[in-house]
Amino acid sequence: MLYRFTRSMSSNSFSSHTARLALYTFTFESQSFVSSFMSYVEDCAIGCRHNAFTERLSKLIHGVPDTHPQHRSVDNDYDDGASEDLSDIFSALAYHMKTMDDILEACLLKARHRTVAGVVVEECLQVILDFGQLVSDVAEDQLAAEISEQRLYKLHRKFRGSLRRLVRSFFKQ
Repeated sequence: MLYRFTRSMSSNSFSSHTARLALYTFTFESQSFVSSFMSYVEDCAIGCRHNAFTERLSKLIHGVPDTHPQHRSVDNDYDDGASEDLSDIFSALAYHMKTMDDILEACLLKARHRTVAGVVVEECLQVILDFGQLVSDVAEDQLAAEISEQRLYKLHRKFRGSLRRLVRSFFKQ
């Protein structure tokens, strides 16, 4: 969406060539980050865990014997770690709670991640929202070109710094 919005802006919205280049670069980087993060959350963090959960429940409903811990096959994509038999509603509830807990952890929403990666991801997304607001303000001619260029450079530096911190936080774990 940012790409379409920035493409429709008049060429004099950002007066210098370097500002327009920074605008298009930041637009590409922010769109790539959001797209990659959405894919990670949907496919890796939620998808594989939820699929393993629903597959195991489906096998239980249809009476497939591998729902019992001694007969279960191991899925190479995601090991849900469920070691208990799902013979009653309470064990199914415990298994569901563990699956949801695993999803939250993978989405960086657990308390231990809030100190590092989760905070940095939130910061990156906030910078992208601020960038969107800047683009909107520029498109509506609410900001002078010089002020908007300074804010653009500042937001772009902050975004790149946040990305560096995010990558470092993953290597420290």
